[in-house]
Amino acid sequence: MDRAVLFVLLISTTCLSSCCCGHLIDGIFTEPTLERGYNLVATVPRGALALNVTQLRHTENYLAIKLQDGSYLFNGNYSINLSGKYQAAGTTFVYLRQGPQNLESFSATGPLQEPIDVMVLYQEPNPGIVYRYVIPGNVNVPTNSHFGHKTVAIKTAEPIVPNIPHRRADNGPPNIDGTQPFLPKRYKKRKFVWKSTGYTECSRSCGGGTQLVKYTCIREHTQTQVPEKRCHALEKPREIQLRCNTTPCPPKWRASPWSECSVTCGTGTRVRDLECVQEIKPSLIMRIADGACMEPKILQTTEVCEMPACEYDVKITPAPLPPSQWNVGTWSLCSTSCGPGKRTRLATCSAQSSCDPESKPNTQEACDLGPCLAKSPQVNGVSTRLQSPLWLYTEWTEGCSAECGTGVQTRKVFCDNSPEEEFCEQSSRPETSRSCSSNRTCSGQWFTGPWSECSTECDSGEQVREVVCVTTLRGALRVVLDMNCPANKPETRRPCNRPPCTSMWFISDWTECSRSCGKGIQKREVRCLNSEGQPPEHHELHCKDKDRPISRRTCNDYPCKDDVHGSENHHRVLQVQNDPEISNGLEENALCKDSISNCNLVLQARLCTYHFYQQQCCLSCSRAKQELE
Repeated sequence: MDRAVLFVLLISTTCLSSCCCGHLIDGIFTEPTLERGYNLVATVPRGALALNVTQLRHTENYLAIKLQDGSYLFNGNYSINLSGKYQAAGTTFVYLRQGPQNLESFSATGPLQEPIDVMVLYQEPNPGIVYRYVIPGNVNVPTNSHFGHKTVAIKTAEPIVPNIPHRRADNGPPNIDGTQPFLPKRYKKRKFVWKSTGYTECSRSCGGGTQLVKYTCIREHTQTQVPEKRCHALEKPREIQLRCNTTPCPPKWRASPWSECSVTCGTGTRVRDLECVQEIKPSLIMRIADGACMEPKILQTTEVCEMPACEYDVKITPAPLPPSQWNVGTWSLCSTSCGPGKRTRLATCSAQSSCDPESKPNTQEACDLGPCLAKSPQVNGVSTRLQSPLWLYTEWTEGCSAECGTGVQTRKVFCDNSPEEEFCEQSSRPETSRSCSSNRTCSGQWFTGPWSECSTECDSGEQVREVVCVTTLRGALRVVLDMNCPANKPETRRPCNRPPCTSMWFISDWTECSRSCGKGIQKREVRCLNSEGQPPEHHELHCKDKDRPISRRTCNDYPCKDDVHGSENHHRVLQVQNDPEISNGLEENALCKDSISNCNLVLQARLCTYHFYQQQCCLSCSRAKQELE
């Protein structure tokens, strides 16, 4: 951002000495609005003479000098110095602090042994700052990136325009006689600017990453890169964050958590499943069809697990499990109470791939509980002896669960006379769900991300997750507007419960500062309350004193405008610091009190860091902590 600067041309016929003449640099810095704090006015080069800098009227702004090592000669670190003489850069600076009879200014005879930065501590609109100095003839005229200045050659009894071969200059106002000044090329203003030169590497190769715009300092005339310190007076553009590589990541295999060990003691195995997933963005990873993962399954699905040693005399070493095996359950009771019947058991495949059907164990067998005591009566030629329990089921639910595309229908299934289904034949158990198709075709499907952590560490909180509408466009997955998916969008928020909260510290807003300048004080309420907003009843649930927020702080810690006597201001600051209303930062708290009589000795021995003494001398230790803060 270019600063508005008014240039004033002064005519002088005074040489620096009988043999050496120089150039007069004279300008006015008139940018009215600056960022609050320290701002650069001008850089005065090494060798400058007869320096004078003056503010045009009384303001809340103050002049300051910044040296090459980054330190301030006076008025630095938001601390205003008194009028006086200050030694630096091989010369003496005479600083005159603004008052009823004088304006803010400083001067130096020079020559400067190193460059200095003229700074202004900005607090209100700038009325203008005049700066003036002389550059000896053997010193190059300085160039400031954010403003220009008028150079005037000074020679006795000669025209003020330098004797230079006629070449039109473009960077100066016309002379008093209306002619254009002729300036040597090396005196032209050099202007430096921040320029965007590309982007940083993307933080992710797929699934949506971020990158920043890179800025470098360049010389505007030649568009060449220069050290960043050349642009130190210009505000660097803020970082702009852009999204990059937003395409979904390729599908990949992801393993589910390991199952429990197959044994409770000794050596066993545990298994896990593999699922094909695709990362749409960092907060959304969705499961897709296994056929979409083209890479081989290199993740293990079975591994050995060691449990505590079994309490047997002989250690049994289990044989390694084959890649595919059938797991069988226990036999059910016989289906009859007497006579011949049958019993059943479950047989499930434990491997990732399908088991060999020919090696499937028997799931039913005959059983006989002995002859019945009496002959079973015949009714219409049919024996009334108990038969195997039957499966009972309801009709399928009406309609499809999805408004569009594929959904499901369900029904209830029970085993007659056996709520736990242990007597019914499991192999013939009816299905409880089946797929169904809606009359309307969906253009997108809902996909949900994982639930976030609970928003609170105790009591009731909330969890959130991402829910997006995804569709396939030209063979690739894309996130589209919600209107392309069914109306029943999955929930994105849900309540969550954590352990009950103990008491916590509650604070109020800070009050207005008690003084507009010269060091004031701000206060706020700090209270220990339980989850119902009441003071805790039990001491063990009381808030920890070491976590107690401060209740008072200083503010506007800078001298007042009309305070030209440092001693008077220091006296007022001491009054503020010694004010008991300010110094006592401990609110009345009935639960925080001294339980023993020698708490003063506890403070002297610095024992408040121990929890026991924090409880026994709560009031004294809390006051000591406030004083340290």
